[in-house]
Formats: sequence, C-alpha cells, structure tokens
Amino acid sequence: SEGDTLTREDARMALLIYKLLDKDGKFRNPNLKRGERLFYQNCRPCHGDDGRRMNLGGTLAEPIFMGERARNDLPTFWYQMNFGDDDRGMEAYIDEFTIDEMVDIAAYAQTFD
Repeated sequence: SEGDTLTREDARMALLIYKLLDKDGKFRNPNLKRGERLFYQNCRPCHGDDGRRMNLGGTLAEPIFMGERARNDLPTFWYQMNFGDDDRGMEAYIDEFTIDEMVDIAAYAQTFD
C-alpha cells in the first residue's frame, strides 16, 4: 500500500543499516583500493588528499573532518554522499556511483585520521 512505500532516502538508509554493515557496524567486504581511486578522482578536489580540507560541522576549535564523520556519524555521512547537502554545497551522488562503489568510498574515508 502507499503507506508501506519507503521514500528513496529511507530505502537507501535502510539498505545501509540492514544490508551493508556487519553486526559491529563495519562495511562488509569493502574494496579499499577502489575506494581510494574513486575518492581521489571524485572527492579529493573539495575534501583534500586526507579528507581534512573541510570542516563538516564542528567548531573552529574542534573541527569534524571526513574520517571522523565517516567513522562516528556514518548515517549522516552516508546520507550526504547519497543525497548531497545544499547548505554545504555537496552534490548528490546516488545516481553517479553504484552501491558497491559508495561502500568502497565510505570505507576508505573511515581510514582517515
């Protein structure tokens, strides 16, 4: 029924929580080499080589960089990767990357300090 239909956003978030992560909240079998390549091709221009070019919501004294957001606030990180963030000028990539490619990029981002 119409009431049972998930929005595209809800479906992508449910996929993350129920299918893409293991019981410890880690991605299942990411390809970090591909994640690194895709990051450098697509994300590095804005986020820098190490994901520390932009403060993703912290203060000046205590910034939050990409690695911390990807590790400690994965739902927000995943949502912004998929659907963008108009307030910060982040593009939506839901139609640009496959699920596996997004997993690889997100898992690679979790390796940053």
